[in-house]
Amino acid sequence: MVSKSFDKYYQRAMQRKAVDAEKNKRADEERKARAEAQRKADMEAYEVRKRQQEEEPKIVEITEEEEENKPADEEMKEPKVEAEKENTDDDNTVDEDVPPPPGNGGSTDKYTWTQTLSAVEVYIPVKPGTRARNVKINLGADKV
Repeated sequence: MVSKSFDKYYQRAMQRKAVDAEKNKRADEERKARAEAQRKADMEAYEVRKRQQEEEPKIVEITEEEEENKPADEEMKEPKVEAEKENTDDDNTVDEDVPPPPGNGGSTDKYTWTQTLSAVEVYIPVKPGTRARNVKINLGADKV
């Protein structure tokens, strides 16, 4: 009699386990599909941004005629181009137009950092979808 009761509940448990396993399998497949779609969207956005940066002209030539015909309010909107000051320290380039990051820190063309008394944070931009296992980081006193 105990054996029959045990078998009965064992069968129910096995059925419930199979149903849960199937539900988890479907949820995993949906999660993987969403992650893949998100990764593709991120890569497409990255490629579009990269193409726009490549297509955007760095230097625009304005003739005297175009300058005379330009309305006054457009002249006010254009940022003033100042000669860049060269800094002898390669890691600490200073841009006059860009405010420094919050806290005690700085930024370069490759990375931005902030520091407090207890911690230093370094932000290095990478392509979307880059996994930690694909990144090798060597921290040194002089360079990252």
